[in-house]
Amino acid sequence: MEWYIQHINPITNLTGLLFDIIGAWLVAWEVVQQYNGQKYLLKSMPIIARGRIGQSSIPPHAIDHPEYIAFEKNKHRKMKWGLGFLTVGFILQMIPNFCQIIFN
Repeated sequence: MEWYIQHINPITNLTGLLFDIIGAWLVAWEVVQQYNGQKYLLKSMPIIARGRIGQSSIPPHAIDHPEYIAFEKNKHRKMKWGLGFLTVGFILQMIPNFCQIIFN
């Protein structure tokens, strides 16, 4: 226990650095893992002409591909976790500095 009390500041600082590394990787996930599939799913728009349903000469309507939507949601979730890890890491790195100011 005495060893732990003597080394709490470096341990806290090191833990904060580890959290920062994890957070930086999660925030940079888009750079590391990019989406390679189709971004849009093309749907042709039907028209009603003279009582018949046919295909329009209007360009197809583009909507986001379901796989792309899932990838984006996953990416944003990882980036939010990354920001959380970065915040906790920076706070953990500040604690030893405050302790040094207060107790010395």
